[in-house]
Amino acid sequence: MNYKIKDMKYYDIHFNDGVSSYSKFIQVKDNLLTSDANDDDILGFGVDIGMIDPDEMEYKDKITEIDEAEYNKAIQA
Repeated sequence: MNYKIKDMKYYDIHFNDGVSSYSKFIQVKDNLLTSDANDDDILGFGVDIGMIDPDEMEYKDKITEIDEAEYNKAIQA
């Protein structure tokens, strides 16, 4: 049998509170969010896994899907 390794999706979640701006990066196994997940779904997942503080949610500027190489570079910076 041929088993497929679960694919991952990677996101750059950018925040701007009017004073500073920054990004947080998360990785998500494909089956953990629906294929039509919106920004609120992605933010909620980030809160659920402890990567995003609920108080930050209102400062979300944009969410961009990135590739694995960009994710790895960002988390090592």
